Amino acid sequence: MQLNPLMQLDWRVILATMFIFVATYFVMRRVFFDKVVAVLEDRRERIDECQGKCAEARALIETAQKEADEIVSSAEAERESLLSAARERAQSERSAEIAGAEHTAERRLEQGRLEIASEREGEIVRLVREAHECVGLACAKLVGPVDDETIAPIVDRIVEKRLN
Repeated sequence: MQLNPLMQLDWRVILATMFIFVATYFVMRRVFFDKVVAVLEDRRERIDECQGKCAEARALIETAQKEADEIVSSAEAERESLLSAARERAQSERSAEIAGAEHTAERRLEQGRLEIASEREGEIVRLVREAHECVGLACAKLVGPVDDETIAPIVDRIVEKRLN
């Protein structure tokens, strides 16, 4: 027996190995490789399709974002104009209410002054009457009965001088 491995090679073994290798390749290609390659190609096509759809979606999102920004901008402008109009309306209503309140206050003040003047006149008349009575009683105790016509002008002059 020879120890050289090259001398031990048999051409039939080499041919059988090559035949088995080629047969295995064709069987694997038919059973496994074609299906795997088909799945990979299908996956690649779906990925390309999804990337296209993503690009479309991004473009759509960008367009929608621009439209949303425009809508927000116009809404803010409208809000500002409505707010400004509301402020102006509130200011005019406030001014009108203040003017109305001032007018009402002036009327009430004038009515109060008239009532006070009327009350004052009534009190003055009552005080003058009581003063006439008091002076008449005082004079009656000092000098005897005195005529009311004598006392009235004096009391009226004193009251008029003090009150005016």
